[in-house]
Amino acid sequence: MPTANNTLIFFGLLGGLLPDLLRFIKGRNQGFPDYWRKSSFWLGLILLMLLGGFAAWIGRADEVTEALAYGYGAPEILSRILGKDPETEATRGGKFRLRAWWDS
Repeated sequence: MPTANNTLIFFGLLGGLLPDLLRFIKGRNQGFPDYWRKSSFWLGLILLMLLGGFAAWIGRADEVTEALAYGYGAPEILSRILGKDPETEATRGGKFRLRAWWDS
């Protein structure tokens, strides 16, 4: 089991927060986003942050930039795996899609 470096795990958590932080900064001129009022957004955000910290811990990040990359990459990869792919949407049927839930 990897040893825990709390500072690097914290930066992994921060890396999990980065995609939503960047989305908020990109749309800052459009006003307060409606999805911030939904509990599903906050629950998903916490889960993605925890996934980022877990990835930094499991990946044994040695530097802050590496921990941020693990934290950012793990939720991104997971959302792409579970997300909606337009080419294969017809073959998937009604399966749960993380991106569709996350954007709702």
